[in-house]
Amino acid sequence: EQVLAFAPRLTPAWHGKSLQRLAKEWMGGEVAARWFNDTMLVGLGELYHGAGATSGIVAYLTISTGVGGCRFVDGQIETYEGSFEPGHIIIDAGGALCEGCAPCALDGECDWEAMVSGSGVAARYSKPPETIPSDDPLWEELARWTAVGVRNIALLWTPQVIVIGGSMVVGDPAIPLEPVQEALRRHPLTSQVEVRKAQCGALGGLYGALVVVEQTEQHAGFSPSTR
Repeated sequence: EQVLAFAPRLTPAWHGKSLQRLAKEWMGGEVAARWFNDTMLVGLGELYHGAGATSGIVAYLTISTGVGGCRFVDGQIETYEGSFEPGHIIIDAGGALCEGCAPCALDGECDWEAMVSGSGVAARYSKPPETIPSDDPLWEELARWTAVGVRNIALLWTPQVIVIGGSMVVGDPAIPLEPVQEALRRHPLTSQVEVRKAQCGALGGLYGALVVVEQTEQHAGFSPSTR
């Protein structure tokens, strides 16, 4: 039975809940369901219908309320235990770069999510990021921290392509991706990695769910003509 272990954007009352039982209550009866992290589905949508590529290694990253991501190999979600959590790589060990800021309260260290996510920016500057003018130097600073995290991901996951989405990147104002690509070019081990902005917008998760259905039917021997 699949149980929700931890969801930082939901109240603790959700933790430990049976997902299958919840689905049964919502649908009013027995259901056959597969559960996916939302970022994984959006990443699949980008691979097949957006900015990604279905061959080789592709990383999808989202920078929005939090920072999430996943790794794909030849168009498939890589086998994983638990979930990918790239947003929690440590960027500021010891909290030396933003001493005393709220997101660094845990062990005094800032992770990538605390530095560049919408919730992290709101906590550090006491205002929602969408209210910060696009010409504010803060956006260049966020691009610098984004580049640090993306380069770490490039070194760990060795992708040919990194697709980046989420409201902090595809919204307005947004973190510019040109400095991120330039930072990768300067490092000899990541110089060939291509950074692309996500293209599917709010429909990425739906596109990803369709990919899952299509792949499941193909595995079961169905084709479009036999549905």
